[in-house]
Amino acid sequence: MAHPQLSLLLITILLPACLLAQNLVPNGNFDSVNICTEYKAPCCPSGWFFTARPRNGGKFDYNGHFINMLTVDKGRASRQYWQTCLLCPLRSGAHYRIRLKVAATNIGPNLHDIGFWLTDHFIISQGDSLLQPEKYLGFMDARVQKLKNGWFSLEKEMTAADNSPILIIGNFAPESNQHIAGKRGINGADIMVSDLSIEPLDGSLCPHWKQVRDSLFAIHRRHSDSAHPAPLKEDTATAITPKPTRIDTLRIPDIDFEFNSYHLTDSMILEPHRPLLENKDISHILVAGYTDDKGTEAYNLNLSQQRAQEVARMLTRQFGLPGELITTEGRGISHQYKNDAANRRVEIYLYH
Repeated sequence: MAHPQLSLLLITILLPACLLAQNLVPNGNFDSVNICTEYKAPCCPSGWFFTARPRNGGKFDYNGHFINMLTVDKGRASRQYWQTCLLCPLRSGAHYRIRLKVAATNIGPNLHDIGFWLTDHFIISQGDSLLQPEKYLGFMDARVQKLKNGWFSLEKEMTAADNSPILIIGNFAPESNQHIAGKRGINGADIMVSDLSIEPLDGSLCPHWKQVRDSLFAIHRRHSDSAHPAPLKEDTATAITPKPTRIDTLRIPDIDFEFNSYHLTDSMILEPHRPLLENKDISHILVAGYTDDKGTEAYNLNLSQQRAQEVARMLTRQFGLPGELITTEGRGISHQYKNDAANRRVEIYLYH
């Protein structure tokens, strides 16, 4: 059982991007979840967009903490890509350090299947596409460190060739999917990306980075023709829409559940924060559950979902919050913190 002092409820106002001090990538660890206006449900990381225009009625598959892409498919020519606007455009000739974590359906980090295309405009297509730019940033020369559960960390430095403001990630290899699949003897492959950062080594963030971040986070549509931001000119990577959504976060570290159970031992843990939870401006609530890495991924994924659902039931029972206002997510094993107590947690996102 956790020490009582470690079970205190921490309340913070969540900045829409969880950034390293100098990270140019908005929401680079993909923790902030976009609630799409069409379905009022989690659908993708805030500030990030598919290159494919969403199909009517479709929902994107987003599990939290990482993005997933189909990088090779023997049965079709297209691939999947994610894109965002950097908080500050690159500066030609400046030096940057790039870090990210990747996992793949095949053994190893699959460095052939991940690349960065730094460009001056968003790409919007009617479906999955095949992007094969003349130049892109690959990771075959990256420093690789093996992590737990099939994940690898990659790190490398680069010198910017121009002042590009847009980052697109995916597989930009010039070979066809059929050629790649035949050479490897596979039918297809996916790659997952997390904890992504681009840090300037010889400068700091530009003055308008918060405006860019807030305007990206303010775009909530994902399932309609207006779901993508307008293309940006190189010298106008600033506001896209004016007003961001405010998000309050209740983070419960080392949450006390009965052993091997989703039943809370302290049913009054949220009571001191009743005024915040009963705020009439709340438009949506997301409850996300996490576990440490004891046990299998499948077991922990199910347990994290059950624990999130139990907290959601508490919100309804104790605070009268309607069930249709609440979405739950089981995000399974967390490696965000160095100690297990902090990784065993439930987070409640209050969207105003």
